[in-house]
Amino acid sequence: MKNPVHALVLGLGRSGKAAARLLASEGASVTSVDEAEIDWIHPGVTVLGSIHSLPDDSFDLAVVSPGIPPGGPWLTELLARGVHCVSELEFGWSRCRAHTLAITGSLGKSTVAAFCHHCLEKAGRKSVLAGNIGTPVSAIALEAPEQDVLVLEVSSFQCEQMHDFHPEVAVLLNLVPNHLDRHGDMQAYEGAKAQMFMQMGERDVALVHEAHAEAFQVRCTSPGSEADPEWQVFGISNDSGWTYDRSSILHQGAPVLSLSGSLFANRVLGVNAAAAVAALTALGLSPGQMEEGLRDFTGLPHRMQDLGTKSGVRFIDDSKSTTLSSLVAAVSMVEGPVHLIAGGIVKEIDVSFVKTFLANRSLTVYVIGRDAQRLYQGWSGELSCKVVNTLQNALEESWRIAVRGETILLSPGCASFDQFENYEHRGRCFAEYVESLS
Repeated sequence: MKNPVHALVLGLGRSGKAAARLLASEGASVTSVDEAEIDWIHPGVTVLGSIHSLPDDSFDLAVVSPGIPPGGPWLTELLARGVHCVSELEFGWSRCRAHTLAITGSLGKSTVAAFCHHCLEKAGRKSVLAGNIGTPVSAIALEAPEQDVLVLEVSSFQCEQMHDFHPEVAVLLNLVPNHLDRHGDMQAYEGAKAQMFMQMGERDVALVHEAHAEAFQVRCTSPGSEADPEWQVFGISNDSGWTYDRSSILHQGAPVLSLSGSLFANRVLGVNAAAAVAALTALGLSPGQMEEGLRDFTGLPHRMQDLGTKSGVRFIDDSKSTTLSSLVAAVSMVEGPVHLIAGGIVKEIDVSFVKTFLANRSLTVYVIGRDAQRLYQGWSGELSCKVVNTLQNALEESWRIAVRGETILLSPGCASFDQFENYEHRGRCFAEYVESLS
């Protein structure tokens, strides 16, 4: 991607600011815009906050932050004006000099990306973790472009406006309904994910869950192409190339790595571990190197984070859970009876599809937040469900009746912005409330 002369940056969150700084470092004339009021100054960057219409200037590149929707007025106008629009992730990646492992999917991206990064570092490889997991790729390109491996967690939003992004190893963990308020339907959502695989070639490895492998490969293959990637499959059936089976990872039926005693030693995360092991193998790591990384990998904060026990009751923080599918996955990983705290801002149109599962696995569900009544109406006919409105109330109510051997699980299945700054804030509050319990 050539250096632009006059660039426009859409959105001034972390990604937009990183892109603006990178563009300015290359000598471009940079204009950055945001609908919100922005109090940020950087040399070489003209910042326009609180605006709803774009400047009339002539731009040769627009870098798009993940929060800017593809069908919105700004992108529609820029495309009509003939301005080349590219995602922040692809722009930052184009300035990095590293092999790229890109991980996408609906559930589990962060944990798999963090585990791969951890194993690479333990093996002595120079690795950096970026993308949707927190650090914008443009910031890496500006501050640490010389890496051996760039490990990227990639959201569907970051896949939009992709044109030339080309990872050597790409992973699709799973596909369940998510962000349909943005994408409209599952076909569009899957199409966004597919963009990550479109430029891969014959020396690359594309890893796809067995449930989606055949259809996804067809979707990502260009007619008449002679340079498609090596497609590999992972899952739990014996037909998969990489398989999770009884706390072990197998490749074509042969044992590769034992997960016993690790975070991944369960059916839900074990399948994702199969994808991680396959990806790390493609990057040249041995089973011994992966085993070393597995020994001390404890996961990420607010992702099935064990907060310990009090009077024999276990507390788990899964505040990262923002979809009902991730809520189901979290409950599936807990052994024994569960008191579930859920709620916030619901993303799904239909909430009833999880109620039978919850009825079989949960003692009581305590619903909080903006959409508490909606969840109560969708679930209460089949399971014990209480509207308690706040996280602190939910914890106190569940703690009052929980007994030894049971688990109080925060896995909201909803966005957090009604009552908290973000899911991290929600998880920190939960930990503080647990600590204060007598």
